[in-house]
Amino acid sequence: MLNAVIPVELHSAGITRSKVTGGVVQETFTLFVKSVGMTLNATRDYAYTEERPETLSVGDTWAYTTIIDMPDFLVHIEVPWTAEVVGTEEVTVPAGTYNCYKVEATADDGTINTYWWAVDEDFLCPVKWTYNYIFVGSETKELTSYTPAP
Repeated sequence: MLNAVIPVELHSAGITRSKVTGGVVQETFTLFVKSVGMTLNATRDYAYTEERPETLSVGDTWAYTTIIDMPDFLVHIEVPWTAEVVGTEEVTVPAGTYNCYKVEATADDGTINTYWWAVDEDFLCPVKWTYNYIFVGSETKELTSYTPAP
């Protein structure tokens, strides 16, 4: 089964972020494996070795580590990343159109994950983000709505 490609559907994603840095603390999601009719719960934890700047500006850099823990798949991986704000651009998602900071996070193997953070909004999540790590192909998420925490 090592290095096998297994088609899955992603359901019930949840993201927990730090109110101080905006950085991800944990992601949880449910994977449905169609080929065997099995549901698996997965968690990605994030440990920051440097704090993400509280406010972003082009050129900012910081480092962090993702801890990918999926016991049902017997997977535990720790991946160091270096993030950089590479520019700004307008991004349209279901929740609207926003001027965003484009942040590229690069792993040691050269994989790049990209995040678009709204410049003029105080969101605790990016407007859009694309993962190119873990799964075959990309995983893209877009903001559909946002309700601030009380």
